[in-house]
Amino acid sequence: MSARETIADVAHRFCLTHRTLRFWEAKGLLTPYRREARGRRTYTAEDCQRIAAIVDGQKLGLTLEEIRDALTADNALQLSEERLGELKAAAVAAAEECAARLRRIDEVGTAGSRTVRVMPETPAQVAANTARPARAPLRMVR
Repeated sequence: MSARETIADVAHRFCLTHRTLRFWEAKGLLTPYRREARGRRTYTAEDCQRIAAIVDGQKLGLTLEEIRDALTADNALQLSEERLGELKAAAVAAAEECAARLRRIDEVGTAGSRTVRVMPETPAQVAANTARPARAPLRMVR
């Protein structure tokens, strides 16, 4: 990495868009170094560490406000034990939901047939889903 990287380089490295980086700047999460001559955004190694911490915070499920509040001077996320517990509980619940979905898929697969049958709609449901508002007949105008 060079001493300073352009917004395009940083966006590419972190799989982000220029717009995302500018949005984070507007929200106060990021303050890129700007060259005086052209006014282009460039980022230092410390800026890139901060971007990595923001990305990590989003992967944890934190809001941008939580990330901004949790970022320390050394660009690390510092969270309370209570918040870490909440994040862990949410992750466990999501994992259990995925496991239950996998079990249901296995049950359908071991039922002898690989075809899943869906109950057909009742005539009333079909009519409600296909009903169109009445239209006035078209007239030819000459």
